[in-house]
Amino acid sequence: MLNVVALVAATVTGPAILLLWSLIYTTACWSLALPAVVMIVLMLAIREGALRRRRCLADCWFSQGSALHRLVSSATLITLIALVISSAFTAVLMASIPSWDFEVLALLALDSLAITALYFIFHRAATNVLRVNRGFRALFARHWTVAVNVPVMVVALLSIQLQQSPPDYLDQSLQLGPSLEAASVSVSSACPVVDRLARLGQESEAFSWWFTLKVTRAIEDERVRWVAWIAFLVSGTLTLWAYSRFCVQLVYYAHRKAGEA
Repeated sequence: MLNVVALVAATVTGPAILLLWSLIYTTACWSLALPAVVMIVLMLAIREGALRRRRCLADCWFSQGSALHRLVSSATLITLIALVISSAFTAVLMASIPSWDFEVLALLALDSLAITALYFIFHRAATNVLRVNRGFRALFARHWTVAVNVPVMVVALLSIQLQQSPPDYLDQSLQLGPSLEAASVSVSSACPVVDRLARLGQESEAFSWWFTLKVTRAIEDERVRWVAWIAFLVSGTLTLWAYSRFCVQLVYYAHRKAGEA
């Protein structure tokens, strides 16, 4: 039977980490423990999927016993690649959080509930409708939960962004240099690593705002303006993927703990 306590804990952990990071990133380097937790969970998730696919990839492309076959099917190589990818996505996620306001954080908290619901919907579909092999049902459910959730959240964040005013640090004359400088000094942390990460996140957001507003003011075509706003959220897609993948992995752990995954 599904452990309700474990499931609730898994559902609220994602939003709790976002909120906690937004409160403590300005403190000492011990705050890096939170990104480390996110990175480990993402690494395990990416590694698991890659390990499931590695044998097929190695057998389809390379001869048995060849050096490339051994390399591609190596669990060590896959673990290293998963570590690099998870580190990059964790950095993107954590760099974005300082620029999020309460409305965005509240939306992501609600999204964790949607992620949990989607996971069980897809897992049930994999079990009762599609008859997916038992060993791949959870992997199927996690993959499609992220695939559905991310586009929906991109649209939701876009609608929020369209209703908000540009950040105060943007130069009134839309000069890029002053905007980036003002964005960079708007955040800080006592930890040098976090400080640089937060500043890069703010500078990235400032550049996105600058580019979007430049395009929308210079071009009258409404369709092109929408393209500019969509481009604004391209980097946000990476952030949402990392968040969705992290949350659904925690839900999977709760499901597996009950022996049903």
